[in-house]
Amino acid sequence: AVIFLGGLSDSTATRWLDVFIAKNAYTYVDGVSYHIQASNPVEIGQKVHALKVELAKVADFAVKPLWITDIGFTTNSKDTTVAKVLDEKTKADYVLQTFAAIRSEGMYGPIFWTKLEEEKNDFPGYGLIMKNTTNLQTTYLPAYDMLKSF
Repeated sequence: AVIFLGGLSDSTATRWLDVFIAKNAYTYVDGVSYHIQASNPVEIGQKVHALKVELAKVADFAVKPLWITDIGFTTNSKDTTVAKVLDEKTKADYVLQTFAAIRSEGMYGPIFWTKLEEEKNDFPGYGLIMKNTTNLQTTYLPAYDMLKSF
């Protein structure tokens, strides 16, 4: 079995990893998954860099794959996270800039967007597509097209 360190969030990653490294627990995982919340793509790049610096404290840990397992921006004006953007165009622009920022940090592992399908109740505003519940017609949001082009 392949074992990934699950769901580090940027609010606790550094202090949690310090203990994880001190206990040599990194020897029991094959990779690291990371959930990032940020207000813009530059900040995401900075957070990926900071995590890589933390992992680099131990050479055997630094070479393990890093996966971004939750990332996204929302157009929901009522959302209380830092990942809020004004509109779908901004979200689309941020998709491309975010992936470029992550790649510029030398990270080429998988990147998982928060939500594929837009829903009204579960993380509204993060979706890349919308489905008409009556006829199941799909509307592709600008962020979907931008992500597909990457």
